[in-house]
Amino acid sequence: MPDVASRWYGPDEHEPTMALCEHLARATYDDIPDESRAYATRSIMDSFGIALAGSDSPSVRMALGLVRDWAGKPEARLLVTGERVPAPNAALVNTAMARARLLDDMEEGVGDHPTVAPLHAAVAAAEMAGGCSGKQLIAAVTLASDLILRIRYALHSETRAFAWCTESFAPLAAAVAVGKVWGFDANGFADALGIAYQQLSSTWLMHQEGASIHHLQHGLAAHNGLLSALFARGGIKGTRNMIEREYGMIHALGSTAYDRSLLLDGLGKHYRNVDITLKRYPAAGFTCFAIDGVRELLRRHALSATDVQSATVYVNERAYLRACQPEAIKRRPPSLVHAQMSIPYTVAATIVRGDFFLDELTPESLTDPAILSMAERVRCVVDPELDKLDTVVAPLKLELHLTNGETRGMRVDYPRGHARNPMTLDEIAEKFRRCAGYAEQPLDQANVEKAIAALRRLESVPDVRDVMTLLTVKRKRAGTAPAKRRRTARK
Repeated sequence: MPDVASRWYGPDEHEPTMALCEHLARATYDDIPDESRAYATRSIMDSFGIALAGSDSPSVRMALGLVRDWAGKPEARLLVTGERVPAPNAALVNTAMARARLLDDMEEGVGDHPTVAPLHAAVAAAEMAGGCSGKQLIAAVTLASDLILRIRYALHSETRAFAWCTESFAPLAAAVAVGKVWGFDANGFADALGIAYQQLSSTWLMHQEGASIHHLQHGLAAHNGLLSALFARGGIKGTRNMIEREYGMIHALGSTAYDRSLLLDGLGKHYRNVDITLKRYPAAGFTCFAIDGVRELLRRHALSATDVQSATVYVNERAYLRACQPEAIKRRPPSLVHAQMSIPYTVAATIVRGDFFLDELTPESLTDPAILSMAERVRCVVDPELDKLDTVVAPLKLELHLTNGETRGMRVDYPRGHARNPMTLDEIAEKFRRCAGYAEQPLDQANVEKAIAALRRLESVPDVRDVMTLLTVKRKRAGTAPAKRRRTARK
């Protein structure tokens, strides 16, 4: 029965995994189009900045405590504290820092967050290996994000019945970025990806229940991706046919509309990272469109909270199910994750405060009577027209109903930071500075500015470890207790 045997044994000449791995091994910084390199530079700069704000996240502090207890070989540094820990643990903590505030970039078509895991795994790998250049890091992150987006589009991974969310695929991206830093050949990439494939596991249930593991899951993915590359480098063999073969990805993950052309067409010529959005707000992508719209209506019509009686937000079905329901929880979120995933809460907080950033996600803000009162008056409605758009995070329509009986409304197609309405490097730098103000320990402001300058011209940086040095606190001697963090107002 050769047809059965071909599904079980040996390489399949039609399976696309090795074609992908040969591309990963062959591609260099110079092969990547200028536009894609520029987008990667912006994403990398943004991800370093947001990690500083995430260093004070409760989930990150808990993970950091475990890593400190484990100790181990001092291979790679943690952002902010500068402590040296085993490289996989550095990847875990630094990635969790970058993800914890939900300020990280995303791709709306499939709802992926493609940069944080490969970036911080690659930096940990670079520290372990004695450094890498900015050009190497740009190439590693570009190739990793492109691969993961190609896989997700090919799997059609955002159907309503698909349980596996973005964090499921992040170990693959992390393994690719590490392999590129370490100079893997095609076989090395195949083994690393095959091992990482065995680590895929993350579902929408954590979003639905508001579980705080949501803030750490990308960190675990980066940790596992780096471990996968380590195992591959040490001679462990991974599965070689992870996509189309029996028990490969399309079967194991339940894809019902696999399209190989979306995986392979334009490989090495078009990189999907040019479709990535940088987020201005620390909340789920579904909510960022609404926050941006509220801020624009308040600005355009010179409105304050006292002028607004209620709000109506028209969304697609995915946004309604994930960011508007159940209504009681979304209007009075019991946890930080619930608040970040709630259109009623984020819209209400933006109306009341005029902005939405980390100060709107404190325990005090989650119980602010003014915000909760306004949230009771935010209504979400499914608009069938918005469901016709073939994207997970879709445009929305917003109406503010005023106390004088008038209504002000707009449609939000491309909020600031969207690939079609991108943030400038100056805007990213300002976000970076703002995030640095929330770091768990105060950083030297001159060093923050030097880091921003270096990341702007990342292609000229000879060793990315220099950026890590700038983004860690200075200690006078080993064993010095960490400085007390600032508690001044940080707007």
